[in-house]
Amino acid sequence: MGQASLGEAPILEATVSGPLQIEPTQSIYYWYGIHLAEMLFALLGPDCLTVRAERCDEFDRIVGEWADGRTGTAICKRPEAGYIYEAEVRIGDEAMALALDPDFKDHYARLIADAASFFDTGIAPVPVEETLAIVRFLDAAEISLNAGGRAGVA
Repeated sequence: MGQASLGEAPILEATVSGPLQIEPTQSIYYWYGIHLAEMLFALLGPDCLTVRAERCDEFDRIVGEWADGRTGTAICKRPEAGYIYEAEVRIGDEAMALALDPDFKDHYARLIADAASFFDTGIAPVPVEETLAIVRFLDAAEISLNAGGRAGVA
């Protein structure tokens, strides 16, 4: 999918937030954290080089640095904070905030349409390279969280 932009202006920085429900049978960030990583990669593209993750009382913070120096941050909130997904992007000196209304159901309709298209055509809505980059990002975030410090996304 590549990097998003608004008109001719590229997104310079992105912060996304949403719930982090942890499923004991999965790696820490795979259950709900993957949705935040997908948002970051849709906004900034697949070229994340390093990740730093830290745990706070109310959330985990994952900060990625992209190859061109841009940063993306995922704020992974505890479930009791609610299931609202938000994003803030910086374009030049301007910032724009976005929120997905938890009662808005059309995003499920799009998900089903994309899945049906994939089964019909065999073409994934997200390139395989981007999906693999997201998995590497999540793995590096867990390594960083457990070891402390920055981890490479290789």
